[in-house]
Amino acid sequence: MDSKLQDYVDTWFDRFVAAIHDGRQPYQWQRRLMHYVIDHARWPDEIAAPTGAGKTMVMDIHVFLNALAGLTMSVDCEDHIDSELRSLADMDIAYIPRRLVMTVNRRALVDDQYDEATDLANRIESADAQSEDSILSEIRDGLNCRAGKVRDINGKPQAVDCSPCRVTRLRGGEATDNAKNQWRYYPTQCQIVCATPDMFGSRLLFRGYGITKAARPMEAGLFAYDTVLILDEAHLNRQLAQTAADVSRLEDLQKSKVAEFVSPLQVVKTTATPADNDEVESVGVEFEDFQKDRALCQRLTRCKPVELNEVECSDKEYAEHIAQRCMALSGAQHAVVGCIVNKVDTAGKVFDALTKKLKKTEQYDDDSLKNAVRCFVGPMRPYDKNQLQGVFSEICGDGDPNSPLRFVIGTQTLEVGIDADFSALVTELAPGNSLVQRAGRVNRRGLRDNGPITVVIRKNEKKQGVYRQEDLDLSLAWLKSERGANLDLGAWNCMKHPASPQELDRMALQRLEIWDVENLSSTDEQLAADYAFYGRSPADISLWLRDELASDDSPDVGVVARDLPEDDADAARLVSFAPPVAEETFPLRSFGQFDDIKKIYEKGQKKRKTFGPLVIYRPSADDKCIPWDRKTDLSTVVHPGDTLVVSTEAPLFDQGTHVLSSSGIKENQAEEDVYSCCHDSGWVLKGQKSDGKDRHYRVLDDLARKFAAGDSEDTETENDHLGMPTLQQIVDEIGDKFATEVFGKSYDPETEVNIYPAVKVDAEREGQSDRIWISVQPMRNLDERELQEIRVDGNNRIVYLNTSDGHQPCVERRASDFATILGFDERIRDEMAEAGLHHDDGKKDWRFQRLLHYRLSKSENDDDSTYLAKSRFHSVSWEQRLRNQLSLAGWRHEQRSAAEYWANSERKDDEYDTDLVTRLIGTSHGHGRSAFRASASTVIPDSVAQKDMLCNPHLAMGPAMAGAQELFDTGLWQTIVHRTDWKYGFWGVSYLEAILRAADITVSKEG
Repeated sequence: MDSKLQDYVDTWFDRFVAAIHDGRQPYQWQRRLMHYVIDHARWPDEIAAPTGAGKTMVMDIHVFLNALAGLTMSVDCEDHIDSELRSLADMDIAYIPRRLVMTVNRRALVDDQYDEATDLANRIESADAQSEDSILSEIRDGLNCRAGKVRDINGKPQAVDCSPCRVTRLRGGEATDNAKNQWRYYPTQCQIVCATPDMFGSRLLFRGYGITKAARPMEAGLFAYDTVLILDEAHLNRQLAQTAADVSRLEDLQKSKVAEFVSPLQVVKTTATPADNDEVESVGVEFEDFQKDRALCQRLTRCKPVELNEVECSDKEYAEHIAQRCMALSGAQHAVVGCIVNKVDTAGKVFDALTKKLKKTEQYDDDSLKNAVRCFVGPMRPYDKNQLQGVFSEICGDGDPNSPLRFVIGTQTLEVGIDADFSALVTELAPGNSLVQRAGRVNRRGLRDNGPITVVIRKNEKKQGVYRQEDLDLSLAWLKSERGANLDLGAWNCMKHPASPQELDRMALQRLEIWDVENLSSTDEQLAADYAFYGRSPADISLWLRDELASDDSPDVGVVARDLPEDDADAARLVSFAPPVAEETFPLRSFGQFDDIKKIYEKGQKKRKTFGPLVIYRPSADDKCIPWDRKTDLSTVVHPGDTLVVSTEAPLFDQGTHVLSSSGIKENQAEEDVYSCCHDSGWVLKGQKSDGKDRHYRVLDDLARKFAAGDSEDTETENDHLGMPTLQQIVDEIGDKFATEVFGKSYDPETEVNIYPAVKVDAEREGQSDRIWISVQPMRNLDERELQEIRVDGNNRIVYLNTSDGHQPCVERRASDFATILGFDERIRDEMAEAGLHHDDGKKDWRFQRLLHYRLSKSENDDDSTYLAKSRFHSVSWEQRLRNQLSLAGWRHEQRSAAEYWANSERKDDEYDTDLVTRLIGTSHGHGRSAFRASASTVIPDSVAQKDMLCNPHLAMGPAMAGAQELFDTGLWQTIVHRTDWKYGFWGVSYLEAILRAADITVSKEG
């Protein structure tokens, strides 16, 4: 940029940052980063900025630049553009990625980043165009232009989606619901994804944890293109950095045609120390910045003097000693002292010791003592974390100045789990990088002259929590060395004198090769090459993701406490109607906790106490709810992305600290069921008969009979409508008092809901009392499979296949629009449109049409004006029964669509790349990679062909059957998959598949 344009862009950027961050201005390094991306049309290799330097500003920069790209490149938005900004169009700014993924190896920090990104998106979306400074509304206009406009069923242009910037969180230990999948349906939209490394890396390698096999190639393609990865704490994720870089290397090696139009994955490592390598493009904090950035100077250069305190004593004496060190650092009014230890039991002992010491002082009575010391020893469920927001604000220094809080004790959770601003810190010895993170919680804003830190070293300790002795020895040597941090853990000093990196706990980093990708990308087959390590899923990908292959690291599994029926099958049925949600989910900290759960179960069996049922909820499976048989080790049957649903009677939780216990607790301390408190997800209404008296049982039984969605096979005429009850109708049935107990005081009475009589147990069977569970679920957006297959999303409009406003012509236009907005050339755009126009041709099969005509009168003549694309039924079980009756179980309509297109296309390798179009049609639902399981005789059985030719001679079944035989009996389909993989790249062709599938799904969502 020339100086005039740079000044102009800086003015826009300053206004934007001030509007988002209540008047503050960006730091100099943040401006340089923004300039770099504009000048190079890509992100740098590295961001060198210490803790507290404001690295999360990358989200603001990403959104700002996408808005500029939208304003400069869209003809529809020319009225919004000044002449200076128009010149940015000549700098390839449109090539910068639309998606930014931030990964960090701490769930709590992922949550914090997600909250910050959500606040950013909400401020932009709700901006007032008439305000004194309308910069946010202008940014919103730019983001909407960036997403572009597509055509609706009437061919009129409309916005892609109402949200100018979409924010998504992907982390282990929480349930995956439909809302978390929405990001993949809007490929032209500016997006921010906050994720743990494993959740991103698994998706990039076609093995996404917690998602269906059919969705894996879609997410792999979207993350491999038009995406920038910000890899925080890159020193802890060296293997993922290598793997992510290999993706672009392999696509370049294959000369992917997609990379000509859309940017391949860019990888940005964040570090506290810039690389000493001229080949690495780095942007970061420089000493000269402090002359202008006085606030940043305070944050980074304030002294944090360190006292090394070596002791040798018993466990009890050790906890007493740490408590005494905390007391010694206390004293300043309203100051909060932090204490971070390496093991949960040490935290508990220090908490007890400190509480006893405070009791002996005159200033604390029993009431004030309860709030003077807080303990955080592990990851809690988001519901409980939300209840403690007041406590977090006190730790950050933003709470009530009269608060009695004086001490906060925790484990590694406090390293980066909250934005704490302690006045001082007592910490056990930890690896150097961890100590730097812990020091970052002290005097974080630089508002105090210093922030004293005491590092306690216990001599002759066999194991310091999760750390290796070799790393602890390196850390202690660094602290004691003359060239170390000079016993000052201030951020700038640590950047100039970095800690020794932890040793890589494997022989070497693994390089991703073409043959690996060819294996991983075959997402629809059971391959002999699939294998599993202990506690891992088949086709284990840890080799390409993890720095420590043998570590007892997080298994990306969650646990939910629910009030469940005693019978395993009943419990599984209830969970299937009310799946786990993120807010109620505890994350498992390690694979070892699987063994803890089994030990607690066995201990209860010996005492003849019930553990209750345990259901494995697996969103990626057809049968999502799997009861645990108790005889099999959990670690061998649970996969990453699963959620364990246990009874509230199971003594697995500590209700005081809201964490999953490792040793079990007393029954009266078990965690409560909070599912119905997470109102956006649904409610479970429970009732029982006890001592001959009804406790909500009768009213729920009547409610289920009146409103429940059943499995009726009654047909209806085309104009009949299946009405859904509202919450107000439910309240009228159950009464205000009961409604308040279930729904709380605030709810939207107009919300339409589905009601399912999930479980009804009589006293004779259970041996206790008659009980009933009713699941009330808001009318939700249908998931990808439901939308793509046959269901209409809520409006009950009749959707035809090939009429002018039919499903296939709409998908044709949408795919073409997406390709145009994304910058593809005319040929690929037309190939995408051609695939959209024919992707559902196989639905003309008379058996499938009978399925789609459920609740509708049968048409006398099947032709392009009467073929249906979607049905309106609500009962999944009825659908499955009818599929079985019609011999459709396992049959894929898109496989027949591919056969028909291949047989009838006359433009092979001329106007269109017929290989590509045929492949996109066949894989339009995520199957067929790299082979379909059905042969030609299954795709088009003789009986079906004869009946179709007799009733519908225009279908020309002869060529279709020949096409099916050529593709699926001679092996030509596998050849087409192989050719397109190499021509467009493994991730490139997956990206094209994702665009077509997004077109299909968004059209289906709009009816």
